[in-house]
Amino acid sequence: MRNIRLVLLLLCSAVIAGPATAQPASPLGAGSGPDHAGVVPSELVTLCHIPPGSPTSTTTIHVRATGVWSHLAHGDLEGACADDCGKDQAPVQKTGQTACWDVNGELVPCSGTGQDGENQAGVAITPRFMENLDGTVTDGLTGLVWLQDATCFAESNWLAALAGAAALADGACGLSDGSIPGDWRLPNAREAMSMIDFGQWNPALAADHPFVVPVFSGLTPFYYWSSTSLVQFPYNAFIVRLNDGILTTGAKSSNTLLVWPVRSTP
Repeated sequence: MRNIRLVLLLLCSAVIAGPATAQPASPLGAGSGPDHAGVVPSELVTLCHIPPGSPTSTTTIHVRATGVWSHLAHGDLEGACADDCGKDQAPVQKTGQTACWDVNGELVPCSGTGQDGENQAGVAITPRFMENLDGTVTDGLTGLVWLQDATCFAESNWLAALAGAAALADGACGLSDGSIPGDWRLPNAREAMSMIDFGQWNPALAADHPFVVPVFSGLTPFYYWSSTSLVQFPYNAFIVRLNDGILTTGAKSSNTLLVWPVRSTP
C-alpha cells in the first residue's frame, strides 16, 4: 500500500512541476554545484496530499495560505487548518513583464499567446518603493526595508556576507535610521527574488526604483548573496544575478559576491 502512495505522490509531483526546460550554464564554474539558472521558486509551491486511508482516492483538497504540517514521506496530513484559515493569504506579485516573444526571440502581439505578458497575473503596488530619507527604502508590496545603497558592501564570501549584514547599523552605508547591529540581515532567496522585475534588465529592477546599484556595462554579471542554502549541495547558497534576475547558486567559500542587506519593518 505504501508503494502505491509513493507512486501516486511522485506522479502528482510530476504533474505540478511540469516538463523540465534546458537552461543556460551557470557562469560561476565548477565550484558552484548544479546549474539552477532560470529557476523562479515562487511558481512551484503546490503541495499534493494523498489521503492515507484511500491511496487511490481522487479527492482534491484545497488548503489556504495558513501553514499546515504534512509528512512528505507518505503524504499524510499531520495538522489541521487554524480557525482563521484564509485570513493571511500572501498574494503573488506581478513579474513586471508586459511583452511577448516567439521561440526565435522576436516580439509578437500578446493576444492569444498565453504568455506572462498577456496574462500579467498577480498584484501590483503603486508606488512600489518608498524612500524613507534615512538611507532605507520600504517595499510597499512585502513590507521589507532595504538598504538604499546596494553598492556599499565589498564583494565577500558567504560567511562574511552574513556577518557584514548583521553588523550593519546607523552611521554606515548612509544610514540615519537608528538601526543597531542585529537589525539587518542577508535576505533569503524568496526575499531577494521579490525585488526582480522581469520586464527590465541591467538592472532587473522596476524602472523607477530608487536604489543605488552597480554600473552595468558590457556583460559583467553582478551576483548578490542570499541566506538560503542549497539543500542538495549545502556548500552552495542561492544567489541572484541582478543584471537579468536569474536565480542560481554560488560556492559559499570560494565565490566572492555582493551583499544587499534587508530588515523587517521596524
